[in-house]
Formats: sequence, C-alpha cells, structure tokens
Amino acid sequence: KMGCLCALTLSFFIYFTHAHMVAIPNSFGASPTTLQVSWEGISFPMSGDWIGLYSPPDSPSYSWIAFQYVTNSDTWASGNGTLRFSAANLRSDYQFRYLKQYTDVHTDVSNNIIVNKQYPTQGHLSLTQRPGEMRIMWVTNSRKQIPTVQYGTDSTLLDQEAQGSSSTYTADQLCGTFSTWNFRDPGKIHNAVMTGLKPSTKYYYRYGNAIEGWSALHNFVSSPTPGSIPPEGIRIAAFGDSGTSFCEGLKVGCEPDAEITYNSIFRDNQRQQYNLLLHVGDLSYAMGSAHRWDQFFGNIEGIATSMPYMVSIGNHEYDWSAQPFKPEWGNYGDDSGGECGVPYNARFMMPGPVKDRENIYYSFNYGNIHFALISTEHNFTAGSEQHKWLGEDLEAVQRHITPWVIVAFHRPMYTSIEHGDLSDEIMAGYIRKSLEPMLVANKVDLVLSAHIHAYERTCQVEDHECKKDRPTHVTIGMAGRDINLNWFPLPNWSVYRDNRYGWTRLHVVNNTALKMEYIVNSSGKVE
Repeated sequence: KMGCLCALTLSFFIYFTHAHMVAIPNSFGASPTTLQVSWEGISFPMSGDWIGLYSPPDSPSYSWIAFQYVTNSDTWASGNGTLRFSAANLRSDYQFRYLKQYTDVHTDVSNNIIVNKQYPTQGHLSLTQRPGEMRIMWVTNSRKQIPTVQYGTDSTLLDQEAQGSSSTYTADQLCGTFSTWNFRDPGKIHNAVMTGLKPSTKYYYRYGNAIEGWSALHNFVSSPTPGSIPPEGIRIAAFGDSGTSFCEGLKVGCEPDAEITYNSIFRDNQRQQYNLLLHVGDLSYAMGSAHRWDQFFGNIEGIATSMPYMVSIGNHEYDWSAQPFKPEWGNYGDDSGGECGVPYNARFMMPGPVKDRENIYYSFNYGNIHFALISTEHNFTAGSEQHKWLGEDLEAVQRHITPWVIVAFHRPMYTSIEHGDLSDEIMAGYIRKSLEPMLVANKVDLVLSAHIHAYERTCQVEDHECKKDRPTHVTIGMAGRDINLNWFPLPNWSVYRDNRYGWTRLHVVNNTALKMEYIVNSSGKVE
C-alpha cells in the first residue's frame, strides 16, 4: 500500500510539471497595451481557477493587478486556454500565474513580460497663464536625463526645444493606511513648457530625451489670440466622474464605460479638432490604489496629448477623515482612500495663482471665453480665501474681450437626483448660498458640475426660479462611474435630465452663440 501511495504521488507531481504558460508580447513600452497569456497541461481544472496578473513579478499572490477566471476561455475544461488583459506601463515587469480555486497557490507561472521603464508615458497637455504656451507632463523612471520636448509646425522638422524639470511623491505624504499599503513608486513626473507658439496653429511635438528615447509624435492646436475666435469656432469636450477601464476581474473600482467616453471623444477629435477638455472632478477613482493612476493616464493619453486636459478636484481625489474643511452640514467622507489630493497635485499643473494650490482654483482665458474652476472640497464659503479669489476674478473679467464666462466645480448647486438621503441636496443648498449671488451678479453664462452620475440641465435659474439672464447649470457626471438611477419628481427649473453614460461638447460659434450637446455613449448620438 505504501508503494502504491508513493507511485500515485509521483505521478501526480509529474502531471503538474507538464503545465506550461506563455505570455506575449515579451516586452512593451507604450501604454495601454494588450497582453495575452496561454496555458496548457493543467490537471483537474476547476471553474474557480483563475489567472492573476502581477507587477512586479515577485509580488505576493494576494497583490494582483488584475485577474480573470479561467472559465472566460472556452477551452478551460481541457486544461488549456487563452486570455487577454489590458496593461499599463507601471515601470516594472509583469508575470501571469495560474492559481487554483479558492486559494492563492499557483500551479504555474508565465515568462516575465519586460517593461521599458524609461518609455515616456502618461503624456497630457495643459494651458499655462500665457496664451503663447502649452505645458506637457509625462512619466518615466528616468532619474538622470533632462526631460525635453521638441516641437514645431512641420511634422518632419521639430526645430524648437524646451527643457523641463522632474518631481515625484512618496508614501509618507499620503494621509491614510489604505493608500500607503497600496502605494507604488509613481516614477518621475516630468514637466516642460512649449513657448513662443503662434496663435491657432497646429504644432507637432514629442517628449523624452535622446538617450532613453522619445514618445510617439503628437499634435495640438495652440490657443487663439486673446479675445478672438477662429473661423471654425472653439470646441470643448466636458465631463466628470469617469474613472479607469482596466476592468479584468474587478466588480467595483472599475468603469468600463469610461473607455467608451474617451474613445468617443478621440474619434470626434479626429473628425473636428477640439481646442480643450474640461474634466470636472473625480478623475481616476484610484482611491489609494496607486496603479489606477497609471491606468487612468493610459486611458486618456490619446485625447490628453491632442488638447489641453484641464481638471478640477473632486471628492475622490481629496476627501479624507482629517481634511481641514469639514463643516457639520457637509457630507465629506474618506472618498480619496487617504490620497488627500497628493497624487492629483503631483500629476497635474493647472494655471492657478497661488503656489502649491495651482490645481485647487484657477482661471484662464481661451479666445473669447473666460473659465474659472474652483474646489467644492475646500472652503468655498463667504470669507474664505477661495470665495474671495473667485469674486475678484469674476469682477475683473473684461466682457468686451471674453463675452462668455464659464465656471466649473465638482459638486452641483442644483440636482434632482434622489440618493436615499438628502445629503447632496443639503450640500447643494450651502453651495447656492455661498456662490450663487456672486455668479448672478457677475452674469456667469454657464456653470458645469459633476459628482451626480447623471446628466441634468437647468433653465436660466436663480434660487430655484427660472429667470432671464441668469446662469444655466449643467450636471455632467455621467462619463463612466456607476449611474445614479433615481430621481425626485421633476422640478420646474430642470429642463432635461437623463441617466445614461455620455459626455458633452460645447461649440462657441461667436460672441453671442454657444451650442452645448449631450452625446450618449450607447448610441453615439446627440440627445
């Protein structure tokens, strides 16, 4: 009997050694990319077996980046199969593992997929305080080379060059246990500014350095002369609450419709050049999972390298238990997962007037439009620094130069969504009390908000009453995060509301005509 047991054990061991996993491609740099893993020779496959994707390869079994059950492959029951995963350049190599049902014990591992850690990724443009400039930011692991951008009006002759600077952030700057547990080195975040740009001109550019390599060639259209408008008008994409669409194995913390939104804007930009994009808070939904920021920038890179990607901060970038502004009437929680705005502030550079608060509140002129973006996560009440700044900014607008005034902030002051409690409506009331008199007095044309995962447009409104020459408010938080489904009865000030995924586009035609459209992802059509 003992001999039979030994023979059975040996046979079982030999059977498992026949298992084999292969991952392709063997290496990559550009992000995102598709990885494929194939396996064969798995004995006794079970429906709960799963494939884990790990980076770096020596990560513990519980620390996967993504996973899929083997049942996603049609041939899994035979012990063989193939699956595909989306992957971002995390500046560390990848490995697949085959893990048995209900365990973190792996029976086989793939070859390592080598990542080009110096490849320039996460490129995104933004405006500066000067109309003849454009900022480009990107990420590599480079600690030695000077970050450089080459640019010009001829795609074959990039005859201008600008050098930049680099920075990063560390786990000890974060504010919560979850975010420090899930921290990974964000790499070096590079920042360079292209100067001397001619108005309304297409520029081609690449970023990186000559030793470690350059990005692909990109292009954008520079800002028009202040106060002017190009013959084709000014086109703007706008949305909030999108997230990240690297979804393998994730039931929560993943937004598959976000990719549809990004791709829709990308295609429309190829058809008709957009001038800029507004993302009104709740960007990556990383919430402490550091690699989600890398994935987010992989998602948006196609559009963010072709137009300025202008952002405002939301609760999922900033809110944490000990934040300074936390009035008793506010529904501020720990929505950032302990990030407390650190990744957001390190990865973006908006043209704000106050050092180290550039991304919190700021304004800029683009052609015949004045934009002002503020934070509803920081103190916005009367007497606060931010409230004072916004009042002075709006009062200083020269309407003969910028007849259009657009204000954006994350939380709306008008919403008819029903969340099961009144916390968002209470917040909206305090935002109205603090900001609406200022917006009305300065004849703001349009207010863009998000936070509510739906689309809603008001009449020209003040204090819940439709009145001529008042701001129109549009909630645009339907770009990817789970949709809010329940509405209160339709109020008199709500002109149109809808709870499908999508985004908006604005077309400023001239000094008296602005057209705003809501594009639904499921149909690709204007609603």
